[in-house]
Amino acid sequence: MSDQEVGLLRRYWRGFWRFIRALRIGLANVLFLLLLVFLLFLVFGGDKDSVKKRSMLLLAPTGSVVDQRSFVDPLARMVNPEVALSETPLYDLIEVVQQAAADPRMIGIALDLDDLLSIDISSARELGAALRAFRDKGKKVIAMADNYDQNRYLLASYADEIHLHSMGEVSIKGFGVYPNYFQDLLERLRVDVHVFRVGTFKSAVEPFMRNDMSPAAKQNNQRWLQSVWGNYTSSVALNRDLDPASIDDYANNYDKVLEETQGNAALAALNRGLVDKVMGREAMLGRVAELTGRADPKESLVHFYDYLEPASNSLALASAAGADVVGIVVAEGMIVDGRQPPGTAAGDSVAALLRKAREDDAVKAVVLRVNSPGGSAFASEVIREQVMLTQQAGKPVVASMGSTAASGGYWIATGAAEIWAQPTTITGSIGIFGMFPTINRTLSEWGIHSDGVGTTRMTDAFRVDRPLSDIGNNALQSTIEHGYRRFVELVAEARGMNPEAVDRIAQGRVWSGEDAQANGLVDSLGGLQDAVAAAAKLAELADYDTVWVTAEDWLDAGLWQRFLGASAAAFADGVASHLLRDIAGLPWLQKNIDVPLLNDPRGVYLHCMECVSP
Repeated sequence: MSDQEVGLLRRYWRGFWRFIRALRIGLANVLFLLLLVFLLFLVFGGDKDSVKKRSMLLLAPTGSVVDQRSFVDPLARMVNPEVALSETPLYDLIEVVQQAAADPRMIGIALDLDDLLSIDISSARELGAALRAFRDKGKKVIAMADNYDQNRYLLASYADEIHLHSMGEVSIKGFGVYPNYFQDLLERLRVDVHVFRVGTFKSAVEPFMRNDMSPAAKQNNQRWLQSVWGNYTSSVALNRDLDPASIDDYANNYDKVLEETQGNAALAALNRGLVDKVMGREAMLGRVAELTGRADPKESLVHFYDYLEPASNSLALASAAGADVVGIVVAEGMIVDGRQPPGTAAGDSVAALLRKAREDDAVKAVVLRVNSPGGSAFASEVIREQVMLTQQAGKPVVASMGSTAASGGYWIATGAAEIWAQPTTITGSIGIFGMFPTINRTLSEWGIHSDGVGTTRMTDAFRVDRPLSDIGNNALQSTIEHGYRRFVELVAEARGMNPEAVDRIAQGRVWSGEDAQANGLVDSLGGLQDAVAAAAKLAELADYDTVWVTAEDWLDAGLWQRFLGASAAAFADGVASHLLRDIAGLPWLQKNIDVPLLNDPRGVYLHCMECVSP
C-alpha cells in the first residue's frame, strides 16, 4: 500500500471517529435536556392547582414503607418505572396528609392498602397519628383493601370506615420470633464456628451454637413481644372502640371465629367489629362517589404523588436564604463499614452527613433518625464520634428511633442529647459478639490438609483452614469483653447511670421503647416530628426550617424519588406489585433476605438478629 493510500485511510478513520464523538456528545446533550425538562415539570408542572372542590386524596402506598428509599440508579428507574413501587417514604405520606388537612378542597382520604407490601408497627403508628389529626379537622378517612394483614390493619384502624372485600379477610396472628438454627448442619459440614460474646441475652449467635432457642433468649423475647403485642391490641381497640381482649381472642381462637360464619372470613371480621363494610371493589369506589357527590368516583380522587408538593428546601437553598435549620440525618439499615448508598447505614456515609450538618452555619440542631438493628462495632463508633463532635460544636443532636434501634443502633444514639422512641420501637440489645468459622475439618473430609511453619504464634492464628489456636481464641474473647465494657460505659455516661445499673438492664436484653423508657434508656416517647421539635427547643429556635441532609444537595434525591414514584404510579398497572407482595410473604425470604454485611475490620459486631420490628 502506497503512502498516499495510507494517508487517505488515516484521514478516513479520523473523520469517522470525529463523527462518532460528535454523535455521542449530541446524544448526551439530548439526554441532559430531557432530564432537565423532567425536573422543570416536576417543580413547576404539577396539577395540584387543578384539584376540584370536594376531592379526596388517594393515599395508596406501594411496596414497603421506609424512612429512606434505597438507592436505585435514576436511569434504571426511567427505563423501568415499576422499580419505584418497591418503597414509599413514610414522611412523604405524613407530609401529604398534613397538606391535605390544610386544604379546604380536600374533604377526605381514601386509604388504598392493596399494593402495600409491608409497614412496621411503629411506622403505622406515626402515619396513623397524622390520619387522626386529619380526622380532627372534620374530614373523613375511609380504608379500602381486598385483604388486611396485621400491620396494614393497624393502619386502617385509624380510619373512620374500614371496607373489606367480600372474599377477603383480616389476618391478625400476633408477633413471634422463630429463627432457624444450624448446629446440626454445621456439624455435618464439619464447620466449627467459634463464638465470642458478652451478655446472657445476646442471642444473635445462638443459631450457630444450638438447635433451639435458649431459655434466656425465650424469656427476653417473650417480654418485648408481649409489650409490643399489648400496645398493638390496645391501639386497635382504642381506634375501633373495642375491648383489647377481643383482639386477643380473635387471634387465639381464629378457627372458632371462622366456624361461627361457616368459614366466611370477611363476615367474621365484620361480626367482630374489625371492619365496617364488606363489599366489592366497585362498591368501595361507590362510597367515594357518595362522599364527593360525583357520579364518577375517579374524578374525585387525587393520587398522593400528584398532590404532594416537591421538597425544595435543600440545605444549600436554606443556607442561601439565611434560614435557621434543623437538619435530619438518616441512619437506616445494617450498620456497615465504609461508604454505601442510601438504605444502608454505612459508617463513613452517615458520618459525612453529620459532618456536613455540623459545618453548615444554617444548621442549628440535628435529628439523627435511627432505624437499624446494628452491625459493625467499628462503623457504629465512627458514627457516634460525629454525633459527639456535633454536640461539642454547640449544635444539639436528638436521636429519633424508628421501628428498630438496637445494639449498634443504640450505640450511635448514646451520643445524643435526648433519645426519642415509639412505644413499639425495638431497642436495647446492649451486648457484643464475634464469630470466627474454621473449615479445617471440612477440608479433611475431602483429603485436604494444612501444615507448615511460622515465625510467631500469631502467624496462623486466624486461618480458616486451621483450628483456632489458643492465642487467637483468647485474643478474640478479650476484644469482645473490652467492647462490652466500652458499650456499658458509654451508656452509663450518656444516661447518667452507674455501670452496674446499666449492666443489669444490658446483657443483650431487647426492650420495647416503652420498657426502655421505664429503664432509663430512652428519654421520651414520640415520633420524628416530636424529636425535631425537641431539637429546636434545645437550640432555642422559634422559627426554623426542617431539612433532610443528603449527600447531594445540588440534585435533591427526594425530588427524583418523588418524580419517579409519580411516574410509577402513572404507568404501572399494579400486576408487579401484587406479585411482589406474594413473593415477599414467603417466610423463608423474610427471614433470610436481610443477611448482614459482615465487614467490620476486626470482626466485632453490635447486631441484634432477632430485632426485626413486627
